[in-house]
Amino acid sequence: MAPNQDTAQQKMLEAEKHRNPHLMKHPCKPLCANTAYSCNKLWLFLYTLLYVFVGITLLIIGVWAEVERRKYGALNNLMSLPVALLLSVGLIIFINAILGLVGTFQEHVILLKVFLTITVVAFFVQVSIGILAFIYRNETELTLNSEELRPSLAEYHSNKRMQSTLDRLQSSWECCGFDSFHDYEVNAYFKCDASGEESCGVPPSCCISSPGDFPRYSCGYNVRRNLTVETNKIIHTDGCTSLLRRLLVLRLDIVGMAGLGSAIPQIIGFLLGYYFIRRVEEYRTWYCVGVIGSSSSANS
Repeated sequence: MAPNQDTAQQKMLEAEKHRNPHLMKHPCKPLCANTAYSCNKLWLFLYTLLYVFVGITLLIIGVWAEVERRKYGALNNLMSLPVALLLSVGLIIFINAILGLVGTFQEHVILLKVFLTITVVAFFVQVSIGILAFIYRNETELTLNSEELRPSLAEYHSNKRMQSTLDRLQSSWECCGFDSFHDYEVNAYFKCDASGEESCGVPPSCCISSPGDFPRYSCGYNVRRNLTVETNKIIHTDGCTSLLRRLLVLRLDIVGMAGLGSAIPQIIGFLLGYYFIRRVEEYRTWYCVGVIGSSSSANS
């Protein structure tokens, strides 16, 4: 009975193959194919799990870069677009990785296809971040100079945001002005022919202070007029331009490397996702054919 039953089942499968040729596109696979399927699923699961943390890391780097950008944004705002893209792609990767994680675990083809599509979009955004960071890095090195920055010193006192930015830059990096502390001659309050007490002086953020101590507000008064005093013992005399340039270039490098560094492995994720979707669809096709064949055999 068994050989006859097998022969009947084969005939039914052949008949089904002629009626629905797309269902029998792929032949049945040996055990090694099942092993490859399991390995593919495991690697994709681990990849999506890893990229949950990659997304979180990109968000952390993006938040840090945004905080740094706001510190000196009044002087140079070239970081704004790369940082905004990095924050966006970090959030996208985090959400997409969770979709991929669930889709892989449940073998949900629609979720996996959404994951694949977003992975491609995220890849191009990340490459764009790297390119923009590189472009803005070169632009910062070429265009950020004392002549461009010096007019901002005229806004000290009149523009509170600019004043806060300059104070932060000068106190944190122990510098004063952009070429030198004499740059404050462009400010109406610090000009040597001004009538106020700050004339021919510099802001208190230029003053040298001991760790934990705040400089006296008046320590910079007349410091540019009194040439008999050793100025470098009272205030920082080096300009801030080169320090600010290095600061911005370093942060753009970090943003660019974060974007490109996390983009390259996405190619692996795309391939893992693509082949896993194919395998899931193939196995579902074989399952459908098997069910049809068994049902037809039972009915006969």
